[in-house]
Amino acid sequence: MPHKTNLPRSGPQAEGPPDIQWLLDQMVDFYLKHGGPTEARNQLNKIAAALSFMGGWFEAYCHAMDSIEHLCATPMPTTPPTDKPLLPDKLCTPHAMRIWQRLQEANLIDSDYYPLTSRTQSAVIAYEMGRRLGIADKWKTFEALWNRKNMRIDYNKAMAQTQTTDFLDILKPLLDT
Repeated sequence: MPHKTNLPRSGPQAEGPPDIQWLLDQMVDFYLKHGGPTEARNQLNKIAAALSFMGGWFEAYCHAMDSIEHLCATPMPTTPPTDKPLLPDKLCTPHAMRIWQRLQEANLIDSDYYPLTSRTQSAVIAYEMGRRLGIADKWKTFEALWNRKNMRIDYNKAMAQTQTTDFLDILKPLLDT
C-alpha cells in the first residue's frame, strides 16, 4: 500500500511524485521569511542538487530562483506601526542596540533579531548578552523573544561542547562595546 501524503501531486490524478514546483515554492517562502534572500538562494541550490533526479527539476529551480530575485527587487509594503515593540525595553537600550548591530553584521542574527546559529550557540548569545546588559531574567527574556523553551538546558549543553570556546572567541569581542 503506497504511503499517503498531503503534498500536492502532479498531473490530473493524485498519483505520482509530489509537485516539485510546489515543494520549491514552499522552501523559498520559508527561507525568505527565516533567513532572507541569501539563505533562500543557498538552500535552493542545495535542495536542487538533491532533487535533480526528479523530472522537471531544472525548470522548477529556475522558477524558484526567479521568484527570489523578483521578491528582492519588489519593495516590501509598508505596515502600519503596531502598539507592541519588536524588542522588550531591556533589549532596546543604546548599549543593546550596538550589540544587536554587531551581531547582525557578523551574521549571527537576522534583521528581526532572530538567531541564525544553532540552538546551543543561540543560548550562549542569550547568556552573554543578558549578562552584559544586566538582565536578571535572561532566559525568560530571550525565550519569549525567540519563541524558544529550555534555553538554560541548551546553554549547559553548549558549555559541555569543545567548539563553544571557539564560538565565544568570536562572540565576546562583538559584545564588548
